[in-house]
Amino acid sequence: MSIRRVGLNITEKIPTQVQFGHVFLIRLLEAVFQPAGLQPGKYSSKIPTYLLERKLISDSMFEGGVLKALQDRNDWVSSIGHL
Repeated sequence: MSIRRVGLNITEKIPTQVQFGHVFLIRLLEAVFQPAGLQPGKYSSKIPTYLLERKLISDSMFEGGVLKALQDRNDWVSSIGHL
């Protein structure tokens, strides 16, 4: 689905959904699940929850597993709620 915007005799399609690339998602997970020793307490569960709800990521997209990383951070809401 897209929206058409007309202006100055130019018509362009504007996507209504964002498409995330595979490599982008892997890098995003690496940033979210950075080693615990680097910045303790700086973990946001909203990012993996968002990605899991939309089935944009799989367990194998993060070394050791996305679910294992969530469990290591005691994020049972994100990990169990989206199995």
